[in-house]
Amino acid sequence: MNDKFFHQIKSVKILLKNKSKDYSLNFSNIKEFIENEVQEIEKLKNLSKPIIPEIDFTDLGKDLNKIKQNIHKRGCVIIRNVFEDK
Repeated sequence: MNDKFFHQIKSVKILLKNKSKDYSLNFSNIKEFIENEVQEIEKLKNLSKPIIPEIDFTDLGKDLNKIKQNIHKRGCVIIRNVFEDK
């Protein structure tokens, strides 16, 4: 990592730390959140379930509360069978 990049990261960390009311608690909460997400992804992977939510194009008009929650959580979705095989 070059020095300029390192110093930019360090400056932003200091800035964020100074803006935080409880830096340690915030860091701890974020760390716990990330660890939980990693565990969930590993569980899905071990069960051979998709990590990125998937939906069939023909199902887009249906009640999709669960898929919407997963899309919001993962930030993306794979839409299958949009185009005919031809």
